[in-house]
Amino acid sequence: MHAGHAQKEPFINHSLTIVDTLLMGAINDSLTSPPSDPQEGSIFRVLEGAEAVWTNHDNDIALWVGGAWEFIEPKDGMAVYDQSAGIQLLFNGGWQTAIEPTEPAGGST
Repeated sequence: MHAGHAQKEPFINHSLTIVDTLLMGAINDSLTSPPSDPQEGSIFRVLEGAEAVWTNHDNDIALWVGGAWEFIEPKDGMAVYDQSAGIQLLFNGGWQTAIEPTEPAGGST
């Protein structure tokens, strides 16, 4: 941006919305297709096999802002909390979550 740049407010506001999304680190849900009536600021993880306007955005983070979908490509090390599932997800070539350990069996005390 340069001095005298026309209409810089929408550009800055849009950029700040994306930064807020990344800093918050939480998503509403993980879905294969967009919700029919998303609320402004809704954030979703796009699952593999995505449909409709999410096609070709597998694994991306989808943000509904300004009446349109904005897609953020995850980078290795990115972590988000899926509020719907109640799990933490980490991206490392694909989204991963911790596996619940099995109960110990055998042995004695």
